Amino acid sequence: MLGLKLPQAYREILLSYPFDIDANIYDRDLYQSAASVIEQNQMYRKSGFFGQKWPAHYLVIGSDAFGNLHFLDLTQPKCLVFFADHEDTAYSDTIEAEEEAANLSDWVKHMQEQAASFQAQVEQLQRSAEERKRNKKWWQFWI
Repeated sequence: MLGLKLPQAYREILLSYPFDIDANIYDRDLYQSAASVIEQNQMYRKSGFFGQKWPAHYLVIGSDAFGNLHFLDLTQPKCLVFFADHEDTAYSDTIEAEEEAANLSDWVKHMQEQAASFQAQVEQLQRSAEERKRNKKWWQFWI
């Protein structure tokens, strides 16, 4: 369908995905189904990425919530993970991308740590809101 051979490291990551629920990495960050990977890659090959042609040797593996992509450059000997920035690309003559990780395992670990940190921040904010509510004086509920 895409005419690509998936790197061994990518296949190994997908074999252990979805990860434990505590891992906090979501389908958007790393697509968990072959259908999602195929669909997204076909779409970017056809439509491009913010005005730029999407190379056939770039394999989109996920995205963030802001229109940016995580991808592999299949011409690279190592399984480097790149980040394509839509804002920088929209104002450029090329796809603006930077290396996110030297390998998939490091990238997945980093994404899990980011998600866990975000979840901890959300939980702390919830605890703070509950504490403020418990400590309000009776007359403050009407203000």
